[in-house]
Amino acid sequence: MKYEKDFLLTQKLIAKPNIKVSCFAQTSLHRNIGPGLSNAELSIQTRYEFNRVIPLYADLKYDRTVGKTRVFTNRNDEDANTFTATLGLKSLF
Repeated sequence: MKYEKDFLLTQKLIAKPNIKVSCFAQTSLHRNIGPGLSNAELSIQTRYEFNRVIPLYADLKYDRTVGKTRVFTNRNDEDANTFTATLGLKSLF
């Protein structure tokens, strides 16, 4: 399940919050996924459209695994909570 919406802060500055939740019905050992709620991701993308064709953006994302999937993640010595920051240019043709 995913939800996102654009919020205009100014005519050229736009914020887009995003919430994503993943659920699975059964265990998938080869993908290290457990049943039930698997992970939740919260992010916000801020973009500045100085030009409609090439907007500049910054993206901040927090991802957290929960439940049985967290057990698999901890077993594989992976981080159950991740934070990612991204800067970039989008190109629209």
